[in-house]
Amino acid sequence: MSWSDLDALVSFKSFDISPVDLTTFQAVSEAVRKSVELTFDYRKLDASKYEKRELQPYHLACVLDQWYVIGHCLKRKALRTFVLARMKNAMLGTATFERPANFSIEKHLKDSFGIFTAKGSYTVRLKFDAFASQLVRERIWHPSQKIQELADGGLELTLQLSSLHEIEPWVLSWGEHVRV
Repeated sequence: MSWSDLDALVSFKSFDISPVDLTTFQAVSEAVRKSVELTFDYRKLDASKYEKRELQPYHLACVLDQWYVIGHCLKRKALRTFVLARMKNAMLGTATFERPANFSIEKHLKDSFGIFTAKGSYTVRLKFDAFASQLVRERIWHPSQKIQELADGGLELTLQLSSLHEIEPWVLSWGEHVRV
């Protein structure tokens, strides 16, 4: 079977991936691949202007249709996550580095609902009505999820998360069909 035949039979629909300048994507992916420091101008979500950042990039990830780079920020002296769409003037440096042997993207994102990680620990219990419960059962929302069936046809979903940042809009999207 050819790929063109398969396209007529199978499809995927999601939000479009946010626009990332191709030169930014190329610089970031090359820096990750070669373990070379990266410099770029970055505008944080709540900032009005860009600031210069230097990063030892460990991993490039597309999470929930958005591109991110995770690495050691030389300014903050800590592991940080940057959105590629908020970068400009990305350039490879000359200094190389060794990615820590104990860095694992799976471990890093284990307790996050999406990309946000934190040091917290939150048990989130959500009670879904009978209408929404079938939709909830059909997916694995998080590795920690536990589902308890309820007598009224609903269910209780329990998650263990390190941050509440991304779960709040997801919960609100269920409207009247969920109670926290």
